[in-house]
Amino acid sequence: MSKIEAKLARRLRWMAALLLAAACQGETVDGYQGPVSDEAYIQVMTELMLLDARPLKGASPAEREARMDSARLAIVSRHGVTGEEVLEFAQVNGAEAGYMEGVWQEITHRFDSARVANLTLETEARSEPEGKLGAAADLSAQADSG
Repeated sequence: MSKIEAKLARRLRWMAALLLAAACQGETVDGYQGPVSDEAYIQVMTELMLLDARPLKGASPAEREARMDSARLAIVSRHGVTGEEVLEFAQVNGAEAGYMEGVWQEITHRFDSARVANLTLETEARSEPEGKLGAAADLSAQADSG
């Protein structure tokens, strides 16, 4: 497992633990009435996961963390909410395990779809005739025809 995958796995475990803790509080939840819509929560969490999955090269660890914190704040504010409001959404709705399971299925689906799309674009960019995969494809085609 790469360092990036390990970091993402740690963050996902942390988020799951947070949701589990909220679900185990035993309170009756009247429903979330805050400013974070389901769609905003899904978009914010998907973007945060994509940010955490992206390698950040160069600079010192402290500088990288500061840049990541800044990017996280930008993601949350772009959706018109605060980090505290996103956390409150998770805490209140976390008591409804079935509901949050559906939300996290959508987040995971969007995350996976975005990762596949990014990998496809990267592969296509490297597959040009001058690229590594393009040359390999040419060799493979020559071997098949010969």
